[in-house]
Order: sequence, then structure tokens, then C-alpha cells
Amino acid sequence: DRAFSHLKKALKINPNSPTTLHIAALFYESIGLQDRAQTFVLRTIELNPLFIYGLNHCGWHSLAVGNFDQATTYFKKALTLQPELVPSLNGYAFTLLMKNKIQAAQEILDRARPLLGKVTFHFNEFQALVHAYRKEKEAALKESKSALVYAALGEYDNALTLLEQIPNTAP
Repeated sequence: DRAFSHLKKALKINPNSPTTLHIAALFYESIGLQDRAQTFVLRTIELNPLFIYGLNHCGWHSLAVGNFDQATTYFKKALTLQPELVPSLNGYAFTLLMKNKIQAAQEILDRARPLLGKVTFHFNEFQALVHAYRKEKEAALKESKSALVYAALGEYDNALTLLEQIPNTAP
């Protein structure tokens, strides 16, 4: 409630700030209101078509709803503006994987690898998926032992075992 109250105040003070609108999008996304979040993030790039975080966010949203061509467009535009934006590199690589362009995805991940800091979870997951799609089981599991990777390797029992360990916190 407190966060929402502060967000409402910020939006009232400056309803046309791409940064504030992006934060609103992240807030609504965090509480499961994807459509509401997308309204805010689309407004960010309407106000500032060069707002890379808005472009990146639109790319991830497009990816989440299965619109891979639109995701590609957003990620490419963000990468044109900032070629070393790791979240866009990861998203673009994942989009290429979904389009079964495995070698192209690997090339994008190769661009991202030297840019990584200490937080590599998404990168490792995407690298593992490239290995899994290439049927390189040992290399895939070295990068990540997630349910998604096990499923990509066709090891559905292992994937389900991992998923069953997640507590059900849904309302």
C-alpha cells in the first residue's frame, strides 16, 4: 500500500516522465497486472522513443506473450541505442532460441558474456538452453539445472521434480 501511495504521488507530480511510468509498469507487473503494466511501458516509448529501458521492457513483454517478431524489433532498437545492454542481449538471444536460430542466439550470448557482472542467472539459463537445444547435456547442466533446462533436454521427470519443490503461494 505504501509503495502504491508513493507511486501515485510520483505520477501526479510528473505524469509524463518515462522513468516514473517505467517504474509504474514494473510495479503493476510485480502484482500480476500485465496489461496495466504494458499500458505504462508503451506510454514510456510513446513519450520517448529512445528510452532504452522502455524498449527493453516492451521486448520482454512481447516475448512473454509469444510475439517473437515484435520482441525482436524492440530488442534490436534498444541494442542499436546501447549495444552493451545485457538484458536486451539476453532477451534477443532468447527470442532467437524461440525462433530456432540457435547459432545466432549463441553469437548474441557471446557478445553478452564479457559484459556480465556477478549476476549471471539469466545469461546462464539462456546459455544452458542453447546447449540443450544442441543436445549438449553435460554443458547445459553445467550452466543451469533448472526445470526449463531439464525440459529442453527432454528430461521431463527431473523438470517436474524441481517444479514440485516450489511452494504454492498463489492466492
